[in-house]
Amino acid sequence: MRQQEKIEGIVLRSTDYKEGQRILTLFTRDAGLFTLLVKNLHKRPTSLIALSSMLAQGEFVLIRKGKDLWEIVEGMIHDGHFGLRCNLIYMECAGHLARMILSSQLPGRPAPLLYDLLLSYLSHLTKYQDPRSLVVSFQLKLLRHEGILDITKLCTQCKIHPPRYLAKGESLCSLHATTGARPFTEDEWNTLYALLHGRNFSKIAPLSIDPEWIVWLYTLL
Repeated sequence: MRQQEKIEGIVLRSTDYKEGQRILTLFTRDAGLFTLLVKNLHKRPTSLIALSSMLAQGEFVLIRKGKDLWEIVEGMIHDGHFGLRCNLIYMECAGHLARMILSSQLPGRPAPLLYDLLLSYLSHLTKYQDPRSLVVSFQLKLLRHEGILDITKLCTQCKIHPPRYLAKGESLCSLHATTGARPFTEDEWNTLYALLHGRNFSKIAPLSIDPEWIVWLYTLL
């Protein structure tokens, strides 16, 4: 009998494959990105079909089918995040979070803090009419987690003047801004700082953002 393994994860990509099959890409606490195969979907219980849906989070019981191929045997859903599917903007925002993880993480690289952060943000998206500020907040926190940028109160070069520019992840004042650095107004900088360092969702959600920030932050990965 083949040995079974258990893994906890959230489905970030669910792709139909051949007849009655589906390939899932999970983000897991202990193994980073993880790919598995679901066979015979038409014979599976409803709970397992729900677990193989986009953004479902739970426990997966697997068997190895090849060197890099795992097949799901059974599983238990912890949170289907079904509320996200009742509103287009919720799904769009959740999709942004999923794509940032898929773009930044690797198979086999544990990221427990990022995993918990993703679950926390997904659970709060439906609590606000327009949660796009939460998307930017998550993107900023992810980029800091990866060591790509930080938003500070003082220029990282002189440690004296307030920064108003971002260049290669550094917060720079007007005296140290380099060619191509992205400028921000004082209000915009304060908003970015609050989005990155804030922990209270009720204070983050009302912040006014430029929708282009979501697209811009993708380019930093």
